Amino acid sequence: MKDAVIVSTARSPIGVAFKGTLNNIKSPTLTAHAIRHAVERSGVGGDEIDDVIIGAVLTAGTAGMNIGRLASLCAGLPNTVSGQTIDRQCSSGLMAIATAAKQIIVDGMDIVVAGGQDNISAVQNQYFPWVADQADANVVMHAEHAYMPMLLTAEHVVKQYGITREAQDEYALQSQMRTAAGQQAGAFDDEIVPISATRAIKDKEKAACAENGVELIELEVAFDGLAVVINPENDWCECMTVDQLKELWRPESAVKKWSDLNPDWPDEAINLYGPGTDSGTFDYFTKAINGEEKASRADYTASEDDNVLVTGVLSDKYALGYFGYAYYAENKDKLKLLGVDGGDGCKTPSEETVRALTYQPLSRPLFIYVRKSSLERPEVVELVKFYLENCGQLSTDVGYVPVSDEVAAQNQQRLKEALPTAPAES
Repeated sequence: MKDAVIVSTARSPIGVAFKGTLNNIKSPTLTAHAIRHAVERSGVGGDEIDDVIIGAVLTAGTAGMNIGRLASLCAGLPNTVSGQTIDRQCSSGLMAIATAAKQIIVDGMDIVVAGGQDNISAVQNQYFPWVADQADANVVMHAEHAYMPMLLTAEHVVKQYGITREAQDEYALQSQMRTAAGQQAGAFDDEIVPISATRAIKDKEKAACAENGVELIELEVAFDGLAVVINPENDWCECMTVDQLKELWRPESAVKKWSDLNPDWPDEAINLYGPGTDSGTFDYFTKAINGEEKASRADYTASEDDNVLVTGVLSDKYALGYFGYAYYAENKDKLKLLGVDGGDGCKTPSEETVRALTYQPLSRPLFIYVRKSSLERPEVVELVKFYLENCGQLSTDVGYVPVSDEVAAQNQQRLKEALPTAPAES
């Protein structure tokens, strides 16, 4: 019998769910990051690997369609390497490793990659409402609490065994302090592989930068706007208030027909189209309309392909959808634009209303932030100069609205003022 041994490990950093530094990274990319580094550390060739096994709980959305296989491909392993996903809830990652060992000891494989992943920020808010909505009554008939999520299970255990809130807080604090002490001592340095990530900066983070002597230069580089569209044959609706859009798109919305929003509108099903839950457009729309990123009803036709959304709305008189304004502009002869009343009357998106931020709440400015001290490095200066010189054309190419010439000039002036002063020659 062969022995199975672990020859290398790697894991990603951990971020705060929803608001942390990793909240804009898709599951295959995050998982692949750990796989890639573990394989590199082992010295094993990708074509020598027999299988990739990933354990996961939230196997939907960006983590759906066999995350083990998708992460393997994303890590650059050959497509001849098979992949599988194991869902045994909280023990999924350990089960993946145990299965990998079994495949070596019993099944004759030589090299297997195994691990666990879950992407709370990207999946959880949609996953549990969807599961609850689609619960199978026949399962519940045999096991009343089969669909009970982990947090409710914890509440049940607390009541059954008399565990106080104080005791839980004490244990949680102890765990956090141990982790912090381990990180400070470098105990995880050989395991955690840093990853590059981007997300929006918050006001409190600007304040934290100031408190720690980090001076940032804010440069406004473009504007983003969303379009709400309907079928050209729709002759009853020209505008919706933000409250109506929220009632329509909020999680667990009861709106099924146009008449549910306005009794004067048709008693016909309102069929919805929008971006998938991994889309930045989805995050932006749900935050602007429902007040929370990723908070949305799930019973709509979702696609990352705007062509699919356009075709869906175009083929259905009673449809409504949303996507980036630039894509509407490309299809304005096919679709009807719906106005949005954000409190100052009905407005439709255009380059002018998006740039002036009068189309609210579905228009916003986009920024880059440069640490002033980093401008002492010539390569950083050249990068920022290139960005500012080309962002007008590039923003148009990717579907944003470019800033005005006045703002572009202000950006150049801010950069000029922030550059270190050359020493005077004697």
